[in-house]
Amino acid sequence: MHLQCISVSTITGATVLFCRYSGCGLVVPEKLQGCKVLDLGSGSGRDCFILSKLAGQSGHVIGIDMTAELILASHKYVRYHQEKSNCAMCLCSDKKPVLREAFRVLKGGELYFHEIYSSKAVPEHLKQDPVLLGKQDPVLWGEGLSGALYWRDLISLVHEVGFSTLYILTASHNVDHNSELQKNASGITHTSATYHLFKLPENRKQSDAVVAYKGTVSDHPDLLKFDMPHCFETDIEVTVDEEMAAVIQHS
Repeated sequence: MHLQCISVSTITGATVLFCRYSGCGLVVPEKLQGCKVLDLGSGSGRDCFILSKLAGQSGHVIGIDMTAELILASHKYVRYHQEKSNCAMCLCSDKKPVLREAFRVLKGGELYFHEIYSSKAVPEHLKQDPVLLGKQDPVLWGEGLSGALYWRDLISLVHEVGFSTLYILTASHNVDHNSELQKNASGITHTSATYHLFKLPENRKQSDAVVAYKGTVSDHPDLLKFDMPHCFETDIEVTVDEEMAAVIQHS
């Protein structure tokens, strides 16, 4: 149940690096010490820097971004810059290759990500990238609103690619006070949510199991919140379904 890590050694000029940050908050799973993390949409490398401290000397953090300018900025401040995602997928026109590649590079493990999702399918004319096509509303696109994935489509995509069920950790409704943006968004509302999902072995054991949390995550000695529906109290046995059993066994 422990995810990915990005491997960064030393960053100088951190103030400049943080000023170039354009994410939507740091999203990290529990217990990253010694983990291998891939940051999808790493931007200027701020999250890589922070995650490297959490991963420690035995962990590795890799940052990937599609914006060459931000990659160059991160290289200025990192002597050695080598899967989480934080509001990056909504800036990609085609989501499926992103998820497919995330699934491919995971050697088993967890994809932990925070994204903006839409209440209904975004019309095609709003989904077109204004930078590539020179039209539509660049603010809607830049804010991740016109590129947001309809939440039902997200469920279909992750299963099609091969991931487990989506496990939701947090969700909050986005309130936009800009009347012009609301008008241009065609009545679509948006939610910010944090999920984790897993790449599980194909030949895994298909059966329910009785599990007990041992209190081994340092910040959660008495209770571990796995996702919104699942909370595990220390030393209390709980019956879980076959997929959750596999997630616990292989993550």
